[in-house]
Amino acid sequence: GKGKGKGKGKGKGKGKGKGAPDVEGPVVRWENWPEGQPEFLHFTLYKENRDTGEAINNVSKCTFKSWKHFGFAGTKDRRGVTVQRVSAWRLRKEALKRAILNRLWDRQIRVSDLEFKHERIRLGDLGGNRFDVVLREVADADLETAKANFKHLQERPAFLNYFGLQRFGTQKIRTHEVGVALLRKEWMKAVRLILGDVSLLQEAHRSGDGEPAPKMRRTEESSVQPLPATTEAPATPMTLEADKPPIRPWHTRDKAEGIRNAQRAFLQDGNVQKALELMPTSQFLERNLLGSLAKDLDPLACLQQLPRQQLSLYVHAVQSIIFNHVLSRRVKHFGRGPVVGDLVAVRQAGDAGRAENADSDVEGEAAEADAEILDPRNLEVRSLAPGEVETCSIFDVVLPLPGDLIEYPGAGVREIYEEVARDVVGLSLRDFTEPVAGLFSLPGAYRRIAVVPEGLEWTCHENVTYRDNLIPSDIDKLLRPAQGELAAGVDAPEEEEGGPGQAEPADPAPESDQQVSNAVVFSCRLPPSAYLTMFMREITRESSARPPAPAHVPEASRRGMAAEDKANGAPIVPPV
Repeated sequence: GKGKGKGKGKGKGKGKGKGAPDVEGPVVRWENWPEGQPEFLHFTLYKENRDTGEAINNVSKCTFKSWKHFGFAGTKDRRGVTVQRVSAWRLRKEALKRAILNRLWDRQIRVSDLEFKHERIRLGDLGGNRFDVVLREVADADLETAKANFKHLQERPAFLNYFGLQRFGTQKIRTHEVGVALLRKEWMKAVRLILGDVSLLQEAHRSGDGEPAPKMRRTEESSVQPLPATTEAPATPMTLEADKPPIRPWHTRDKAEGIRNAQRAFLQDGNVQKALELMPTSQFLERNLLGSLAKDLDPLACLQQLPRQQLSLYVHAVQSIIFNHVLSRRVKHFGRGPVVGDLVAVRQAGDAGRAENADSDVEGEAAEADAEILDPRNLEVRSLAPGEVETCSIFDVVLPLPGDLIEYPGAGVREIYEEVARDVVGLSLRDFTEPVAGLFSLPGAYRRIAVVPEGLEWTCHENVTYRDNLIPSDIDKLLRPAQGELAAGVDAPEEEEGGPGQAEPADPAPESDQQVSNAVVFSCRLPPSAYLTMFMREITRESSARPPAPAHVPEASRRGMAAEDKANGAPIVPPV
């Protein structure tokens, strides 16, 4: 699928305008920067099968600029073709153009539309995301179901605003596990969890309804968890797919092996220096922690070397899983309409009402999801009185993310928050009200409990294969030779091996790529606070924890997928 962030720069947050971005450490200023020249170079970043952080880090290395000098409105998923605007502080156009010729430049990344502006692009500076999605291998019976669900969504276009399961990661160590350790001030445990020590996890967690969550299989080396190829929270395998089969870079296995070797050196042998030498350079967080440990810094000091935005991501994941569980209970106990005691937002101080939620910059999936949740420092909420319920809709109702400055709804909902915090993550609400050792604070935030997709359009395709490009990207259109040229016998332009624009070799296409099946193509716009994976569940009625289960998958496996949704507080429920 393709996601395009509408980065229109609507935010008027603090720190905008002239001057270097807020970065840690000394900032090198160019004395010869042209007087009167805007300091931020804006450009369009196009990427395929890359995380936003991974793409930005590559551009950073090839332009010899700190990654802290780059700004973007939100992260885009790895599994797709995505386009978004990016800003870079005091980066010359010529330097970016030369970077494309660097031998380290990722050929799955392209840039265009370079222009200078006075303001940096910050997280949350977007009006929403447009998605174009292909659903493949749709059975005939499922095709009719999808048609019925699309028609229902066109008539009643709304779904519950759960945080997507990718917010919690797909690795054995979930992002909220690290967040819990941070909130408990268990610094060494947090360090070891980030470095992949699964032996610290409890054998089983309790779900919000008191049922045990599914146990996860142990790897052969029980104390070692393979880390993702990027330090951001990894994307969950979803029902949607990119229009092309995923490209698997040739170096992926080498990188994964390097990560495993580094983990063994640290977690099993206790050799920090060797682990640092073995850890791939792409693993920024892990190398940062190992480097700090090699300098004999204490665990808290090691964590303080990491970007505050990344640490905030872990804690925001804890807030998010609590929100999901509370939303499920609220719908179960009180239904899908407003009730007495619900909180509604009545005043918001303009664009400043977007939640900064501890920091003005928040990395990873948390960034995009937090872009339009509501900041309690700039928002007034009130509880619905008996005579006001009829005047509101479900779209006016908000639920809080735990923090120091938020107000909890009435009707016993605060008690639900206490129960969920205790049963799901082993914390109390008091743990969210104190600053965490100077790393960050948690004022909390409010989030709408239901959202509406806009501009929903869909079409069905029969008898197609994976070879059929149902959503050609902009690059596909540009590189596709004109039919007239082919007819005239003009050869399509070829690029030298490894040259700019050369795609990485993909694995040989399996025979299944030639199998004929049905497909559904749809497009829509979602606000920054909404997850496409949650909308996908309204269409497919399938778990977003893993790709949809084909007919031959045992029923026990299907129950396991549903249990994983439930463990993250987002069970599949009837449509809103």
